[in-house]
Amino acid sequence: MLSIHNIKLGIEMEKSKLKVKVPSWDLRDFYINIDDPKIEEDFKKISVEIDKFQREFEGHIVNLNGKDLYQAIQSYEHIAESLSFITSYATLVYAHNMNDKKGANFYQKTQERASDHSKKLIFFCLELNTIPDAQLKKLYAESEALKSYQAWISDTRIYKSHQLDQKTETLFHELSVPSCNNWVRLYDETFASLTFSLRDKKYS
Repeated sequence: MLSIHNIKLGIEMEKSKLKVKVPSWDLRDFYINIDDPKIEEDFKKISVEIDKFQREFEGHIVNLNGKDLYQAIQSYEHIAESLSFITSYATLVYAHNMNDKKGANFYQKTQERASDHSKKLIFFCLELNTIPDAQLKKLYAESEALKSYQAWISDTRIYKSHQLDQKTETLFHELSVPSCNNWVRLYDETFASLTFSLRDKKYS
């Protein structure tokens, strides 16, 4: 049976928990802050790399040999990782404090810029999926290095029967930020703005 002393002790322990300072993320492994000039520099580098990638490979994927396809996938992977680095930083900044308008605007603009960049890469997976299975087997036989991406290629080709033409896929991609992503953001910001009363104090 609980004693009055134990009940009071439990209440005091709960109070002490509420006073614990919430940890703060150190995101300087990404960038110094959201005004870091390196963010713009990285976007410019990515833009140059995407333009080069388009010139080299758009409309030619089905004709590549095993070695060249491997190099194309490597280039695609590098660009995707570079974009993800920036968007991951923006997402963490936003998640850290969704009520911060400056951080929220940075997150939104970063998502839009990343979408504008990545839509130029849509052709790659669409064209990759047009390579006949028999031809792909020959490409694996030509290049041991290409086999390291075999699992990723197989996963990508699972959806080839559902893919649409490039113009339509690009349209859906462009609509993803103002439609789906914004609904998620609205939910997150609404939830983050909620406050709850506990023992005459408000908490968020």
